[in-house]
Amino acid sequence: MCKNLKIMLVFLATVALAMCWALNSSFFKLDEINISGNTNLNRDGVLRILNIESGQNILLMDFIAMSKKMVAQNRIAEAKVNMHWPNGLNIYIKDKIGKYLLNVGDIWYLTSEGIVLPKSELKGIIDKPIIIPIESCNIKEQTKLEYESIVRSLEFLNYLSENNSYVLDIISEVMSPSEGEINLFLQNDGLRVRLGRNWDIFHKLELLLDNISCERERVGEIDFRFTGQAIVRYKNEASSPSRSEYEK
Repeated sequence: MCKNLKIMLVFLATVALAMCWALNSSFFKLDEINISGNTNLNRDGVLRILNIESGQNILLMDFIAMSKKMVAQNRIAEAKVNMHWPNGLNIYIKDKIGKYLLNVGDIWYLTSEGIVLPKSELKGIIDKPIIIPIESCNIKEQTKLEYESIVRSLEFLNYLSENNSYVLDIISEVMSPSEGEINLFLQNDGLRVRLGRNWDIFHKLELLLDNISCERERVGEIDFRFTGQAIVRYKNEASSPSRSEYEK
């Protein structure tokens, strides 16, 4: 009994000494930080968010909590932090993607959740659908927008992304002037397409565009808001009866 107790005490003392050495030894002091991924955050920004610096003991770091802290940033979609033996950190960061654009005089990127990304990320040709809000908007980077017309437009665009993604390539602008109404403006000629609550009309829209291809330059808008029909209105005739109606 006494012999077993002595063995246990020796073991515990050894563990305590080993822990004391590990926590105070320069062997485990953070010396190397590798940051990778498609992030626009600079090195100082990453270290500031994680509150880490060279010389800290790597054994005291909670890598799971650090990863979650990065993802909690509005602009970060994915983050992984792990140990690079014996005294280094590997940090992988994937930014959220600007999926749509917002035009409030200035052009901003928006994620599918409605988070505003910095304008510095606007690069190259603008080839994404542009949301036109009806409200006067106060825009701040890395915040989520809650303006009703923007939320409705995002809901519609996300629906397209999941169900009819090819349509995103032909849309220039989107706006939602009221609850239950979406207006699209097509690329090249700006043809307006008005939708109600039924968004499953794009196969029919393709057929209709083929039917009016010879006179498309004369068409001002196509209206799908009414059940059972698509109304084609010609330019300069908005107040007069439509000249063509196509059954859905």
